[in-house]
Amino acid sequence: KAFAIAHQTLRVMEFLWANVFRYELCLCEFRRVRGCFPPVAPSIKPGVGRQIYLKIRTKDLALLTVYAALYAALVVGLTPLSYGPVQIRIADAMVATVPILGMAGVLGHTLGVFISNMFSSAGFIDLLNTIPSFVMAFVVYYVYKRTQNDYSVIVTCLAYSAVLGTTVGWMLSYLYGLPLLETIAYVAVGNAVASVLIGWPIFKILKRTGIFQHWFGENKFDHSPPPRKVSTN
Repeated sequence: KAFAIAHQTLRVMEFLWANVFRYELCLCEFRRVRGCFPPVAPSIKPGVGRQIYLKIRTKDLALLTVYAALYAALVVGLTPLSYGPVQIRIADAMVATVPILGMAGVLGHTLGVFISNMFSSAGFIDLLNTIPSFVMAFVVYYVYKRTQNDYSVIVTCLAYSAVLGTTVGWMLSYLYGLPLLETIAYVAVGNAVASVLIGWPIFKILKRTGIFQHWFGENKFDHSPPPRKVSTN
């Protein structure tokens, strides 16, 4: 069942790439070549604000898809540990790798949570936990991006566990009449075990080996804007 979910996730992302993303990218390139996009002067003054560069690449899309499929497969494949008031969702160890994977990891984590929560016995209400999962996954990524401190991953993963423990614990208490504080504590501790005790060592290993830097052919930790071309005229 878990492998079937992962396979279906890959098929959906393949369909979106073939019929939506590729069309949009080709359309944008056609308009750029035809001159439909006039040059626009930069609106950011020197020393005020920061420019954000967003690039959609095939490798990022593939990484997003694989992350979401693996997360959903781990959750559904380990159903007894993934749902309920006493849970250790092993898949949440992957949130500690988000600083290495970048926004592809953030979006992959969000999609993986959404897919896996579709199989929750709590029903539609559990899908709402996709929102705090996205927000906190972005926090894990952004704080590390700003600080470049490995220990910030531990702090943000603990914050992730606290927030998800609160939202999931409240949902379980509301649905099943369980003690609120105890349920929040159980879920938060289980999440912390997965994301910190399991996830942080994985983060350290991936960073030390540099496997994703080699795969992308660049330094994923370098978030500086591309250098400007200097005219020789």
